[in-house]
Amino acid sequence: YIDQIAAAGPRPCWDPSHNHTLGGGSHWVSGYTRMLQRVREAVTEGRIVLTESNAEPFMSGVNLFLTLVGFDSGDLPPVQNSSSLIVPAFQAVYGGYVLP
Repeated sequence: YIDQIAAAGPRPCWDPSHNHTLGGGSHWVSGYTRMLQRVREAVTEGRIVLTESNAEPFMSGVNLFLTLVGFDSGDLPPVQNSSSLIVPAFQAVYGGYVLP
């Protein structure tokens, strides 16, 4: 279990010593992708790698996305008197894809 890879969104980085586009670019996804590649190489066969929430850019390095989301009316955060619903689109599209 690797916490929050998929749950935590990218943050802009302004450090010029990090050798990426200042304030943007793909450093967040590419950094996690490299880390997950190293994890996959170290994990023995028959083991899984999972993370909290879901994010398409990390599907090649994660076997399971723990997509349990607590909600009330369907909105995140809950909004009273709302008729909106959470639709499990990620699970419907990718449900059979991630776990090999």
